[in-house]
Amino acid sequence: MSRRFLAAFLLAAGALSIAADPFEDARKVFLPKYKSPDAKVRVEAVRALKDYNTKDGMDFMVPLYLLEPDPTVQQAWVDMIGGPVEGEGRKRLYEYCRTGKVETRVKIIRILGRGGYRDLMDLLKDLTHDGEPLVRRAAHESIASGKFGSMEAVVRAGLTDMEPDVRAAAAKAVGSFRREESVPALIRLLEDPKEEADVKTAVADALAEITGQKFGPEADTWKTWLEGRKGLRVTQADVDRALDRASQWMLKLHPDGYAGTEETLELELYALIHCGIPLDHKNMKSAITGLYKKPMARAYNVSLGAMALADVSPTLHQSWLAKAAEFLANCQCDNGQFWYGEATPGDTPTLAPPEITPGARPEFGGGTKALKRITVRKNPKRKIAKVGDNSNTQYAVLGLRACAEAGIDIQKEVWVECMAYLKSNNTNAGSFTYSPTSGGDYGSIHTSALGAYIVCRWYAGSGNRRDVVIDRGLEWLSQNFAIDQNPKHNDPKAWVYYYLYGMERVGVLADTEFFGKREWYQEGAKFLLSAQTAGGDWNNDARDTAWAILFLRRATRPVGKIEDK
Repeated sequence: MSRRFLAAFLLAAGALSIAADPFEDARKVFLPKYKSPDAKVRVEAVRALKDYNTKDGMDFMVPLYLLEPDPTVQQAWVDMIGGPVEGEGRKRLYEYCRTGKVETRVKIIRILGRGGYRDLMDLLKDLTHDGEPLVRRAAHESIASGKFGSMEAVVRAGLTDMEPDVRAAAAKAVGSFRREESVPALIRLLEDPKEEADVKTAVADALAEITGQKFGPEADTWKTWLEGRKGLRVTQADVDRALDRASQWMLKLHPDGYAGTEETLELELYALIHCGIPLDHKNMKSAITGLYKKPMARAYNVSLGAMALADVSPTLHQSWLAKAAEFLANCQCDNGQFWYGEATPGDTPTLAPPEITPGARPEFGGGTKALKRITVRKNPKRKIAKVGDNSNTQYAVLGLRACAEAGIDIQKEVWVECMAYLKSNNTNAGSFTYSPTSGGDYGSIHTSALGAYIVCRWYAGSGNRRDVVIDRGLEWLSQNFAIDQNPKHNDPKAWVYYYLYGMERVGVLADTEFFGKREWYQEGAKFLLSAQTAGGDWNNDARDTAWAILFLRRATRPVGKIEDK
């Protein structure tokens, strides 16, 4: 070990003398193992750390990460520090990014993309305006590695940064999102005769990644290509107009607000949140109030309610989300799937919805305010069913994921058992079926199960690398790709919009813009924009309209950067 590393190690060991905290026992176990010259032993010691989501825990880990000389041990620290850090630990990590030595800040910022938290986007946006060019560059690199597609406008603004290295990093980030609406901004850099050669190279690489064309750094060639593309692509402006019309149609369904008894209340609320409707709008306030009053009786409704309230504010709604997580965990069947569930006395929380301040907007998860940890467990005496179905399963998984992001600790067995079932349900053709007794495979149920599998695999601790189930599932989608119909369903026109929302989830969770050679978002968006009525709806149906909104908005949040095997 180097002298600097040894000094940091001794400093960490000395930290044991500070006041007791939950992390102290973990340190006592960790430090003797970390003395080992064997990198494998040190990696195991790092991965075994627990209860580190505190300020002291982060202050203990960061110095060791910064000075660790072995790349494999460094990576273990990256997985810990850049992964699922919560509450005060995350708040302290963000402080390291904002203040201190530039070299330290840069090294930490570059690993932030692994966490996937939405409050992280606010931090990274601020860091792209930092006074230090190296920090701004690292922020763009982290945005790219985290696949934060909603921050494309932020990195696009970085193309005009004063420093060429920052512009090059911003160009690479823009290219990683593979959105054609960024092409004009990239071409403008190529047109500048004073632009640095390294920046133009980065821009040409980004354009190639976005378009699949390799025209090099010649601006005129790219301009000619772009001119020929006019009218062929759906732009963000097209989507925004469609969502505005759709939200106005949905609001008119309930001119006096929601009564709280509507079957699609939770789905509509979730869709309206993603349309950007302010929370103090009467429909939003009445929907949230109605959700609090509505009995927890069905997995579909409770899951969508959890997804909506977790996006509004995981802090304000954590108590409701804890009850939702408990209800959903108890909907798990003997085989690992989930079933509809049923209302039971005590399931519905007797809580009053929190006050909504004027002008309030959804938090979309995250927040550095420390969330108390609430543990929920299945009731072993509560038997729901022996088997379930993959439609209920996908929504239960999405609902539990929303609760987990709000600080609700869910038994690992819930994720492991569901993942194991879904893996067993994956056919040799790569598809999934509705249930163990249903042999039919079709688009909407396939996307439901595949998306749920990716989420379960993450929370079960199996990492974020693609496995054979994900690869085969994506291959099935590429071979059976369709937009205006539900492929292989007995009635191909049934549940088309439900299938499209499932497609969006798989695309985002698997971190891919293509199924085979088919660009799923562009093709789906073109279909949806052409099928939208003049009134703003789809099929005069609240569910179809909500699913269309969620597809167009790319409402799903990735669980982590999915990497190739």
